[in-house]
Amino acid sequence: MASSIGLRVVPADDAAVLLEAVAELLVCFGYDVVVQSDVDDDAVGLLVGPGEHRPDPLDALTDREREVLALIAQGRSNRSIGDRLALTPRTVESHVRSIFTRLGLQPQRADNRRVLAVLAYLEATGHHPAS
Repeated sequence: MASSIGLRVVPADDAAVLLEAVAELLVCFGYDVVVQSDVDDDAVGLLVGPGEHRPDPLDALTDREREVLALIAQGRSNRSIGDRLALTPRTVESHVRSIFTRLGLQPQRADNRRVLAVLAYLEATGHHPAS
């Protein structure tokens, strides 16, 4: 039976920092940490024990977006993806943008969202890339 611990966080900066530190410590011990917030409550932390099911980030994607992401993971260009799936370049670009959005990959100067999306795909499909 997995252990779980519920935490209630007060709206002070120190409490948020403390919650972050506790969460990081629990991750080190193999716990999955999910923080849920609510409009009425300032924050509620739910800590789920090892062995619990982690949400699959790919669940947020449509079947077509999954197909496009799988082809991106194979190293295909947008043009190649369009040719393979009989999609216009504009449609492929739309799917790629949607994948980034659904996976929570915001534009960052230091990051390549296409690579980050592939890493999320590999992790979710059990292909753990070397760190």
